[in-house]
Amino acid sequence: MDDKTAFANRFALLRNRSGKTQPEIAEELSEYSGRKKGFSYLTISSWESGTRFPTLGTLVDIAKYFRVTTDYLVGLSNEPGGSQTDDAGSDDGKSHNKEAGLIIKKENLK
Repeated sequence: MDDKTAFANRFALLRNRSGKTQPEIAEELSEYSGRKKGFSYLTISSWESGTRFPTLGTLVDIAKYFRVTTDYLVGLSNEPGGSQTDDAGSDDGKSHNKEAGLIIKKENLK
């Protein structure tokens, strides 16, 4: 299964589990992400069908909205929560991803 197929399946699963319609998720994600130009239900539909894939920034927003990791969304992990970040005792303004060994400035995640 490729990243787009995994994302399509997992996004649809998370939306269905939330009990929300495509238009409801489109509106809520638009508000959550703070984007001036919001998402339409057609965008949500295209993500679920695998015909389109969100940008990296949007992928991060989706993961935060559903409280899952981006690795889970794209099929790299089967653990929805995982250990995406470890901010305990960290005040260096960075988010630490233990599994991937990545350090990302927090202002880039907002």
